[in-house]
Amino acid sequence: MPRWRPLIPRAQPKQKRRRPQVKLYSAPYAPNPRRVWMFIAEKGVNDIEAINVDLNNHAHKAPD
Repeated sequence: MPRWRPLIPRAQPKQKRRRPQVKLYSAPYAPNPRRVWMFIAEKGVNDIEAINVDLNNHAHKAPD
């Protein structure tokens, strides 16, 4: 007689909606964020916050 018992799937508690843990700062014409977005689309990751930065007006160098 085996000492183990078969695994019974248990109901998972509902999880609260989490805030995105990753922020992706991008610009419309920058090539590297576009590569990152293609990778994200391939992997099917949905919880990424996109923040657009205006590089022409030097918004990336302005103090917060």
